Amino acid sequence: MHAAGLRYRHFPIGAMLAITLWVAGATVSATPTSAATLPPYTHSWYITNPDGALMGAMYHLGYNDGARDNTNPCSGTARFIGTTVLDFGQISNKGTAGYGGYGVYDFGPSLWDTLSVVETAARRYAHGWWDATSACPFLNVVVGLNNYNFCALNTAPCSPNGAGQQWGYLVKNVQSDLVADGTSPQVTAWAGGDFETGHNPTGWECATRTTQFTDGYNATGSQRLQDFGDAWGSTNCWTDSQIAYVTWGELLDWPFPESYNTNGAAANRWNTMRLNTDTAMDSQGTMTECNVQSDPLPATTCTVSDSQGTRQENAPNQGWQQFANVDPNASLLFSTNIKLQ
Repeated sequence: MHAAGLRYRHFPIGAMLAITLWVAGATVSATPTSAATLPPYTHSWYITNPDGALMGAMYHLGYNDGARDNTNPCSGTARFIGTTVLDFGQISNKGTAGYGGYGVYDFGPSLWDTLSVVETAARRYAHGWWDATSACPFLNVVVGLNNYNFCALNTAPCSPNGAGQQWGYLVKNVQSDLVADGTSPQVTAWAGGDFETGHNPTGWECATRTTQFTDGYNATGSQRLQDFGDAWGSTNCWTDSQIAYVTWGELLDWPFPESYNTNGAAANRWNTMRLNTDTAMDSQGTMTECNVQSDPLPATTCTVSDSQGTRQENAPNQGWQQFANVDPNASLLFSTNIKLQ
């Protein structure tokens, strides 16, 4: 672990268009030229059915999203580039074959998936999206998980650092597969984490174990690690410096924050954390969680219904704009909305 706030190397990316950079072995996918223009939102998913059959559920999920994204305006000088998060859930180890026995509890009834299943599911989504699009749009597929109770119910040796290392190998392999079959550079694999900071002690990990995961990932990974969590912090669990380290502290770490609160509280809290730690921190995009209404989502607020009840939250455009208002220098290249598959 390195000192909080230390940044090895980062490069401004607002000027990059339809290219792939290799920075210390890290693939950085294409990005649009305009850093502060409201982007069309993409779909993201809490995975409930990781069926990786050749024409299975993940392929069709990607195909449908690709057909939708293909309708966005796109040209050689104004290329649509989106980011989709596939959140596979909670990591543990049951000693199953491949990737050191690690796997995830997903959001569906079958629950346990080996990391080999996750790898295939992510590839199938990418292939489906690619099959549905022209050569113009680009996509970053974030192979994600969360920091809820690492190693729960494990039946084999399990550690946050070991889990992070295996996730690094996993996403590197997905990217290698996409390069080998020609899907990349149009589709690029990234990693991601729903790193929640405001829930101690209700099962979500504190900074120490979450940092062990991100350190492990940075030790073996080659692709960006997008933090699509929050910056609320919690007493004796997360300080601002610790949040900054997880989201921005090492070469592969990038922020992609949640923006749920209609009053702008999430954006304000994230910006306070940024100002308290490293003003160069560059949020890549924002995530909302509208899960009742269909596309096109409203411009301002939307309905969310879950175990906590039904409420109004930010729709993608408003969630993105709240971050743009408090940090006008952030790239904010992407906007995405997540719900159950």
